[in-house]
Amino acid sequence: MRKKLRIAFFELEDWQKAYFETQLREHSLVFIDEPLGGGNARRADECDALAVFVMSEVKRKALALLPNLKFVATMSTGYDHVDLKECARRGIAVSNVPTYGENTVAEHAFALILALSRKIFESVEQTRRGDFSTRGLRGFDLKGRTLGIVGTGHIGLHVARVARGFEMNVLASDVRPDRKMAKRFGFKYVPFDYLLKNSDIVTLHVPTMPSVLPFKSKPRSPLVEKSPLRVCSTDSKILRERARMSANACSATVFSP
Repeated sequence: MRKKLRIAFFELEDWQKAYFETQLREHSLVFIDEPLGGGNARRADECDALAVFVMSEVKRKALALLPNLKFVATMSTGYDHVDLKECARRGIAVSNVPTYGENTVAEHAFALILALSRKIFESVEQTRRGDFSTRGLRGFDLKGRTLGIVGTGHIGLHVARVARGFEMNVLASDVRPDRKMAKRFGFKYVPFDYLLKNSDIVTLHVPTMPSVLPFKSKPRSPLVEKSPLRVCSTDSKILRERARMSANACSATVFSP
């Protein structure tokens, strides 16, 4: 007979709670609506396992309050909100969902790119003010423009595929280039500085981890100021991480249904 586990879930919606109650009925489940942090970790202090999402901070302060914890499952691809070193020190196993929602995020990235190219945000705000003119709302075509993709994991590669459908030129930068995929999808790997200088739009698909952030060492605004760069990120934390660029920018965290 399997051991009955006590599992704490953070950040769940009602339909998710119903699913886990059905699928894990033999275990003791604790549901906490808000993200995990140092302030509410004690509510899970008897739990063997945690299931969290991207807004939870599974860091040293919270982990110190969870003496029985043996396993953390983050229900996302990104795991920069989990302190892996501290978990390893405490003998806590960590898992993520490595290929979760790549098409969902890539499609939303292009929704943001189209919002920039067609000035959707500006047109909505102008309409709300009762101004129905087209003054100042001239956009630009994506065809023939250059898209710079920072990070060519599952999501970045899907973005490259979509970009080619728009007949865009694609440049990419990654700490681990995938030359086979570059040939297959028709894009070129270049240094990060070159990508900034030569792209009309840059989309960022990297976690907020020092080992992969290309702009971690110094601000890059002088490079950006040389061209009318647009920056699109599907994680707002990326733009805040020392990427104070003089550019048009939009960002969003994407949640897959």
